[in-house]
Formats: sequence, structure tokens, C-alpha cells
Amino acid sequence: MNKKSKIRFKPNAFWRDRTRRRKVCLASALAIALIFSMFLTAWPVLALDQEDEEQPPIYEGFNPSTTMSAVLVKERLHDVDLFDRKSSEKLEIPGISHLMILYIATQRLPADTMITINEEIALRSREEHNFNNIVFQENDLLSLRFLLLHMLFNHSDAAALAIISKISPSNQAFLTEMQETAQILGMTQTTFYSVETMGNDSSSAPFDPTDPSGTRNEKDASNSDSEENTPSKKTENIDQSSSEEYEVKAKTVLTTLQDTAKLVSAVRNLPRAAALFKETNPLITFMSGDQEHITSFRSPESSLITLSDGKIEAAAFFPSQNRYSLSINYGKTKNGIPLSVIAVDTDSSTEDRAILNLYDEIDNFYTMTTLARKGEPYAGATEKADNGEYFNLVYLVDAAYVHPKNNTYLEPTLDYFGNAPYPLPVTRDETTGQVTFTMLNGVRIQVPVGSDRDILPKESAINSFITQIQQNPNLASVIFTTGVLLSLMLAVYVLRQIAAIFHWSRLNRLEKIAESAHDLIIADKQN
Repeated sequence: MNKKSKIRFKPNAFWRDRTRRRKVCLASALAIALIFSMFLTAWPVLALDQEDEEQPPIYEGFNPSTTMSAVLVKERLHDVDLFDRKSSEKLEIPGISHLMILYIATQRLPADTMITINEEIALRSREEHNFNNIVFQENDLLSLRFLLLHMLFNHSDAAALAIISKISPSNQAFLTEMQETAQILGMTQTTFYSVETMGNDSSSAPFDPTDPSGTRNEKDASNSDSEENTPSKKTENIDQSSSEEYEVKAKTVLTTLQDTAKLVSAVRNLPRAAALFKETNPLITFMSGDQEHITSFRSPESSLITLSDGKIEAAAFFPSQNRYSLSINYGKTKNGIPLSVIAVDTDSSTEDRAILNLYDEIDNFYTMTTLARKGEPYAGATEKADNGEYFNLVYLVDAAYVHPKNNTYLEPTLDYFGNAPYPLPVTRDETTGQVTFTMLNGVRIQVPVGSDRDILPKESAINSFITQIQQNPNLASVIFTTGVLLSLMLAVYVLRQIAAIFHWSRLNRLEKIAESAHDLIIADKQN
């Protein structure tokens, strides 16, 4: 007898498998959705970052012929870099010390300050060589202006030490103040190691401003110690390890051109300090010992200012034989682009020609375009006064910017910021908002705008009358002419009345005289 095989069906196991598969599918779907949402969230940020990274610098494609070691050119309208060569690399530039002393001294000391020379400074002066053959004597009383000129034009550390002695109790205290001032100015990459600049250069031949190439080329005969610290071509491609080694060897000031630009800007904002950079051949008298002396300082950059034909307004040069020499100048190109040029080099015998060529090359590559003119209407928005009256906007100042000739380098859209409604009265010269132009490198140029007319409170009849006159020039002319005629008629009438009063007064006086005479005659007859 055959036994039939029986297959047993287990429904619970089947439903467990379906539930497990459903959970797996649901978890997979949630994971895919989460990954997709994260991608959608991160995509705009990634796109924005990519867009920012794709923006080239404004000077892309600009290759000037200058061979100077490091150069930074800024336009002075909006502080935009027009050319940058190694401006962020740390370099030893001794001249920054004198520049910082100039900044602190003109801030802290009055213009008529007199400084007494002590024995140590007099000895330091005798060790120096300078073009004017100036030697301090102990107890000399010298003016601050004389010492600043001697420091800037003859690069005298003795003059710098004399100024420091008037400000701080010790050189170390002033060194700390220099470092603190650098931090305040945002010079985060600058470290001061000494208040003096010349170091081993102090015993060299005097710097001759009429023949700067002589002093600058003498570094070929420097000793082995100076050769160890001489910036070479290797420093132009300096890496992180060599930068740290270079920082250890620095003896004066370690800084960058970007930091130097901040200090130069601060000096230019001090009128007394900035005026010294415009001097080319100042004549000054001073007392040394018991005798009065007259000396004529000569700016190291006087030839540069002369050769520029008025393009360069002010300049300064801080030489160094075994470190980087610093050149600073600012002015306008032939086409009117305002510039500030900061450059360093180890051999600056052709520095004048290189800088003048740079000004011309800036003109060839860049142009200056007007963004707004004072009084021109801004059509992008209208504003509302507190009384509900709308008014159009006009630019309140002129605005321009510098850009490459083949690229406007400007965002196509403008941003307007206002805060309506504005309380009355709204005057024509009052700023009611700002229009912002944005360059591709993120620089924002803000131009104030205001009402195109005066809006006065309507509850005043006089104010309403003035508003009507402003809105209707013809009515204003008629009213003015009528007012003049009425004034003339009133003046004639008043003059006639005054004449009549004088005439009546005269007749009245004559009548009284006649009556008196008549009374006298009658009295005589009666007697």
C-alpha cells in the first residue's frame, strides 16, 4: 500500500520572509533618499565654491617687464591689487623700521619737538657715513623735522635712535611698541628684531642719491657674513622649510609687501608724514656745537620724481646692501589711474626705469571707467517719504573703478540698500540709500544716493509753497519778477511819502516862524 507524501505549508515562515524583504527595501529606499537629499543640499555650496574658485585675479594676463624681486601695485580708488609678485612671501626688509618710526613719531610728537642728543647717539653718529657729512655732538638740540629728514634721506640709524629716545625709555621698549603698532595696523606677518636698519651696512660708503647704483652694487664686495644673509635667487622660490630658516637668520625686520602696504597707507593718512615723501631737496638749518649749519637734503628718489614728468607725486627709497632694498611711490599714470607701488630688490641700479615702465604698462593693460556721476539719476529704485510721497534717486558722488581693457570685471547686477519710509523733511543732499557695484574679485564699491528734490512737510503752507516753486521753474520766475516789481513800486511809494513828510515838516516849521514874527510885530506896534 502506497503512502502519499504530504507537503506541509508553513504560513508563518512565508510572512516573515515577506516582512523582512519589505524592511530591507524600505531601508534601502531611505538610504538612497538620504544620500540624494545630502547631494542636493551640498550641490549649491559646491557650485558656489567652484564659481568663486573660477574667478581669475584682475591682473591675469598682465605680464610687465620688470624683473624686481617682489612687487605690489595697488590702485588707490578701492585698494585693488593690479599686480602682485610674491607680495605674501616673508622677506627681510630693513627699511620698514624707519618707516614705522616715522609713523609713530608723527603720531606721538608735536611738529615743533626738539630732541637732545646724548653721548651714545653722538658716538653712533660718528660711526655712520652719510652724504651730507652730518655728525652729531653730545647735547646738540635738534628739531624733529631735521632728524626725520636725516633718517629718511640719509638712512641714519643715529637719527632714528634720537627720535626713539624722545618716545620710549629704551630701545627694547620701543621695539615692543613697534610690534604692537604693527598688530594694530593688521600687519600680522611682520616681526621686528631690531630698531636699527643698517646693521653691517653702517660702516659702508655713504649712500649717494645722485648715483644710487654705486652703493647698491657694492654688495659684490661684501664679506662672508653678509653673503650668508644676502637674499639670492633661491629666496624667490622659497618653500616652507627655507622660509623658516630665513626667519631664523633675519636680524632687522621680517615682513611681506602686503603688510608693508598697510603701513604705507597708514603713513599716507598722516599729513605731516606724507609731506616728507613729497620733499625732493629740502634746505634746513640746525645747531651743532656752538655753530649754526645749513644743509640741503636730497631725496634718494628725486630723480625718479623728476623723470616721471609729474606722474609720481611722492616716493621714498630705503637701501640695503645685504638685504632687500625697499622702494615706495605713489602717483597717477598718464591716463589718470591712481597707483601705489611697493617694490623690493637686491640690485636696484635700474629701479627708476623699471618703475616708470611699470606705470606705462599699467596704462596699456588697464583703463578707468566711470560708474556714477554726481547728480545722475539711478533708475533701479524709487523711495517713499514718510508722508507717502515717492521720489526718484540720484547719485550723490562721482565713482569710478579700474579694470582690464578687455574685461569689465564687474558683476552685471547692482544691489540697492534703503530704509524707507523716510521722515520729513527729505533734502536733496541727504543720503537715503546706497548702490553697490561688485567686482568679480568681491570688492564692493558703494555709492550713496539721495532724493532728486526736497520734500518738506505738507502741513506748513510756506513749505508747500516752496515745494511748488521748486517743481515749477516758470511759476518761480513769474513770482520772482512780480516780487521785484512790487518791491520797486513799494520803494517808490515809500520814498514819495518820505519826501512829502519832509515837505510838510518844512512848511510847518516856516509857518511857526511866520506866526512868531507876526506876534513880534504886533507886540512892537502896541508898544
